[in-house]
Amino acid sequence: MTNLELVDLFFEKIEKEDFDGFYKFFTKDTVLYVIDEDKTYPIETLEKGLRKNLPKFEKLRRFESSAAIKQECRWGEKQIDFIFDIRQRRIYRLELTTSVLF
Repeated sequence: MTNLELVDLFFEKIEKEDFDGFYKFFTKDTVLYVIDEDKTYPIETLEKGLRKNLPKFEKLRRFESSAAIKQECRWGEKQIDFIFDIRQRRIYRLELTTSVLF
């Protein structure tokens, strides 16, 4: 599975509201970093926020580099960018540009 396929599967799980096995995407040390707040959260915060708000993301552009994958999304009127640092087929660090999910 490529890193792009992993990101697609991540969003597919969210769209289908399938949070069973959601943690298979992450390592035990994965952190969620919100850029606007300059704050780090445990990854459980993301799952709780997604369950509570269940956004319907419109995927916009995607960028890939050797360091990360950036997926730009629109949720209502707001834009949320997901930046994935993927190592050994797991999301090691996930950065969000804003914390509108929680």
